[in-house]
Amino acid sequence: MLEDVIVFPARLGVDFLGYVVRESHVVPRRKTVTRFLGRMKAKLRSFFRGEILFSKLAESFNSWEAYLSHSHGFLLEKSVYASYFGNVM
Repeated sequence: MLEDVIVFPARLGVDFLGYVVRESHVVPRRKTVTRFLGRMKAKLRSFFRGEILFSKLAESFNSWEAYLSHSHGFLLEKSVYASYFGNVM
């Protein structure tokens, strides 16, 4: 018997490749969302200081949109866009 195996209820979902797979839907992992928001805040500060170009900022956001396209993250994407990019884009 493996000692490192922990069994959780299926209703909590299965953590797989940056997503939490639940019975009826797939959502982004909370840790991944938190990491993205931290990085975007830093990139926005750099953008407003003139250290990076808008194209670099847009690339990061586009890659985030692509990541969310594989899950049920539309509302998350919409809220992040409104909160962080509303005054930039």
